[in-house]
Amino acid sequence: MKRTDVNASIDSDPVATPFNFNAAGLGSGAPVRLRLGTPQWSYAYLAPSVANAEPGAGCLRIRLKVLVQKGSASFGILRAGGGAFICESRVDADPAWQVIDLHAPQFEAFGAFVIRNASADVESILMWTAPAISALQRTHYLVYSNGKVGTQTIEKVLRDIIKPGDVVHRDHVLSRFGLDRVERLASKDSRDAFHGQDGALQQARVARNTVSAIEAEPSSQVWILTGVRDPLELMVASFFQNLDTQCPGLTYDPDRIDEELGRVTTAFQAWTAVSASDGVSDPSQREGASPKIAWLHDGARIETPVEAWSFALSVPITVPDDVRAAPGRVRLSTTKVTGRLGLGLLDTTTNAWVARAFSEADGEFEIRFQADHPPLALVIHNASTTGMRSTGTVSDASLEVDADGQPWIGRVNLRTGIVHGPLEWAASDSGLFWFDREFRPFTGIDIFSHPLGDKPFITFRDGRYDVLLYRFESLRGALPDMIGALGLIPPASIQATNVGVEKSSGALYRAFRQAFAPDEAFLRRIYETPHGRFFYPRPVTDSH
Repeated sequence: MKRTDVNASIDSDPVATPFNFNAAGLGSGAPVRLRLGTPQWSYAYLAPSVANAEPGAGCLRIRLKVLVQKGSASFGILRAGGGAFICESRVDADPAWQVIDLHAPQFEAFGAFVIRNASADVESILMWTAPAISALQRTHYLVYSNGKVGTQTIEKVLRDIIKPGDVVHRDHVLSRFGLDRVERLASKDSRDAFHGQDGALQQARVARNTVSAIEAEPSSQVWILTGVRDPLELMVASFFQNLDTQCPGLTYDPDRIDEELGRVTTAFQAWTAVSASDGVSDPSQREGASPKIAWLHDGARIETPVEAWSFALSVPITVPDDVRAAPGRVRLSTTKVTGRLGLGLLDTTTNAWVARAFSEADGEFEIRFQADHPPLALVIHNASTTGMRSTGTVSDASLEVDADGQPWIGRVNLRTGIVHGPLEWAASDSGLFWFDREFRPFTGIDIFSHPLGDKPFITFRDGRYDVLLYRFESLRGALPDMIGALGLIPPASIQATNVGVEKSSGALYRAFRQAFAPDEAFLRRIYETPHGRFFYPRPVTDSH
């Protein structure tokens, strides 16, 4: 918007000197009478800058006390370097004094403060007092959770009601390991593109911006909103979120629901195919000689034998024929480690180690092999010499091969050694291990030390962060109270977004949920995860 020439009568020069930052309080000093001349939008007062404010001061607020005696007046802040207004407030004639607030989201964005005539073809008259000017620490609202727990709905509501200067972020991955993995898998150089690859890269860029923004303002308040959902419903919703990847070629034709339901059921069973075995035991062996392995959908919880260097798991790695001659690496993650886990690639023809790594804490490991490598086995063993078992969860195993300068990436099934590729991590991760693998590494917060009980949500402070932990099943009814707990005013109505049953796959989703009857072994596996045990404990039944 172009500036209109000054046309006003004022007790001082119409183009004022800069405001004083943190000046005297609101309403101090004698009121100034200002007559705003025609035409409409003529500038009557312009303060070109704010003195004494330091860069990085956050949101700048100008609070005014005004009495418009005739016509209408407009008060606004121009954007630095341009003619557009950051914000503007119109005040009509009223016998009472009014207080108005104007906000520039950042001090660096402030260009000038302007008063102008908002009346058409008539003058306006007002009284106003010296403004109170201050910097406000902004609040970051971080909607940070695994998918399918209503995060899009929460984000939309927050964006509509936050105070000027505050910001809303919505991310599923923020940890260093998580972002590195997403960017690696979604790289444009990847030989095996997958559905949503561009979107994954964009989400990673947004997430890195989130991390930078929060780290750049260590004194700002950060609210984290994170949610939980019934494990069975979460797995089904996560599967359907990526249904075109898991089960390509679906038409969603209502007349083909029965036919396509069979394909979807088969794909879901393959996606969730994990063993319910509690481990391997041999009564003839001495105590402590056997490993214990609990298979997970994306890895295994392992207890090694007691003896140092004894194997807990040895599985041949089946490298696809077209990339078998290329060099590469096996990557995997460890969590909840006690003792010292050995992670190695073994030449199965000579029983010699090709490469090894050792884990004594949570981490991500890379084990490399050369071109024209011999047959390999991935071996997890006890590297502790203390006479104790070593334990840990090994997950996210992937094979990356540098074939013709382009990485081929596949997922390693730790139980069979089969490599499935290409890999889209988000499609295969239902979120049941998200708090351990993602939330805790980024925030340092052990969510399982904060009981939710049967409440719809709780709030707590842990370290730098204020956290609102909510239950997805209660979100629709509890969201207004959740917004109030943040110190915000909830909107009059809330519209849910990204609802599975409302998508093109909605009819297929409903048919699947109606027909799906998981067995007890399947339910035991998912409800005995940390997520299930802590947030959705199943009632204990008498088996006798």
